[in-house]
Amino acid sequence: MGVRAAFTLVGVAALTACHDGLQGELGNGWFEYQCVNDTDTFCSDRGTGFRSRRADFPEFVGVGGRFRMDYEPPLFGSAGQVRTASSERIARRDDHFIVVSAGHGGLFARERSGQVLDVVHLDCRAVANVGVERDGEVRGSVELALGFAASVRVLPVTSNDEVLAGAFSYSFTVDDPDRLTVRSHDGPRVRLVGDAPGRTRLHVNLSGQEFTLEVDVVDRQAPEPTGDSGASQTPATQEPDAQLPITDDDASFAEADEDGGA
Repeated sequence: MGVRAAFTLVGVAALTACHDGLQGELGNGWFEYQCVNDTDTFCSDRGTGFRSRRADFPEFVGVGGRFRMDYEPPLFGSAGQVRTASSERIARRDDHFIVVSAGHGGLFARERSGQVLDVVHLDCRAVANVGVERDGEVRGSVELALGFAASVRVLPVTSNDEVLAGAFSYSFTVDDPDRLTVRSHDGPRVRLVGDAPGRTRLHVNLSGQEFTLEVDVVDRQAPEPTGDSGASQTPATQEPDAQLPITDDDASFAEADEDGGA
């Protein structure tokens, strides 16, 4: 093998190793999943903040979830336009895609001439429930100390508690507002205050889909702040004014809805 040939092989191998996303099923290029906004839990993992792009690829995308998809062509190739193989599974909405129904949905990249460059399939799953992060697991209930506030992140999950990717709109209400107060929310993150002991339910509207979470407000000395309920608990009387107050028309997702939400 000549020096030039060896250099070429090493260069191609290095370029291949640094690609983000998932290699297409035809092996020609790489598909890169991109988040529409920070309501997509795939791009806003705990401790990392929001990133519209990630090096890996989601295992499941939820029905009703919105996302973008980019395609990186093979070396020296022309950029490919990503299109949906079936709008009954994944539909195009302006600058993003939305999952319409459960099943395997195909996307393909093609040149402007119409030639198909590569294909990828997404595992699209129905949102079966919502949960919260606790002790590194997804739980279906929240425990809150009386007189204390806690921030929790609500996650869309499958029937097997697998977290689903996709951007959704969120709104929250409670059965008993005298027992539990929704102080503020920012997408899937909601701040709760325990006002009276007992059990109530938190209702989550996820892009038009309704789910509930059990919330227990317990009358006891609150523990030291931990991550057990998805965030630390602090005395409600010491809380600063909410930066995102709940309004009657729940306008928190005006910006997200402009993207074409379900």
